[in-house]
Amino acid sequence: MRFSKLLASCLAGLIGGLSAQATAGNIDPDTPEGYLKLNRKIQCSLEDNKPQVFQWFGRSYARVPGEPDKHLFNLEGMNIRQCVTIEDPERGKGFKLVSREIMLYLDPETGEVLRTFDNPWTGDSNEVIHVDNDPVNSKNFEIGRNGKPQAFELQDINGKYMMRF
Repeated sequence: MRFSKLLASCLAGLIGGLSAQATAGNIDPDTPEGYLKLNRKIQCSLEDNKPQVFQWFGRSYARVPGEPDKHLFNLEGMNIRQCVTIEDPERGKGFKLVSREIMLYLDPETGEVLRTFDNPWTGDSNEVIHVDNDPVNSKNFEIGRNGKPQAFELQDINGKYMMRF
């Protein structure tokens, strides 16, 4: 079975047909309150205990100096998370993000989940250990660990902005 079909089945069961409906609002990212709200909106949901699902896919390559890059396997993963509002006496309002994630290594030709991987340089066959991160949690507050209000660090790359976490 291709992982994409498996992922679709898992997602259907996990979110049970919930639809995420985005609501637009004015958020000032230059204030601690705006930082927190925008960060939470990016990371999960503004509603407590509402599951959100993220998916990613890609390719993994080996790079050896002087040789062309070698496509070793494809990757596919998902993360399910939810947030809850919290408060800290020193850092103010915040949210706790709780999540779990998996990432599978896939055969680059067939898309099948790999059980073993044949190392192209040594010829050894190795058991594949897929990624199973539990937990992947964090807490975010209006006030940083340094006691200063939180702010986004934006990096301008040719007129497009990247946000640092």
